[in-house]
Amino acid sequence: MSGWDIDPNGVSGVLLGLEAEVDDNLSPGMTGCVNALNGAITATNGEGKAMLVASAVSEWSSMHEADFTGIGDRIGNITSNTIQAVSAYQQHDESAALEFQRNAK
Repeated sequence: MSGWDIDPNGVSGVLLGLEAEVDDNLSPGMTGCVNALNGAITATNGEGKAMLVASAVSEWSSMHEADFTGIGDRIGNITSNTIQAVSAYQQHDESAALEFQRNAK
């Protein structure tokens, strides 16, 4: 294919690195965030301030829910379209590869 020089093994290595990064850092980080927020509510329960803290945590969570969901959606989209682009490249379908590349956002 003219103009394309993709190393499928190299792409695979990058995707495996991404998977490891998500598994090792992003997922535990998200879980840690949820645990910390729940811990803040639990810690204030005995002081009678749990409802106030729960309300603040809920508001913060609502404000950032789209950000957290967006991170996962974007990683999934880019990963899926990258795999599809490389597959199309290997099948010598340059137009499909280009379309998958454009959709990886």
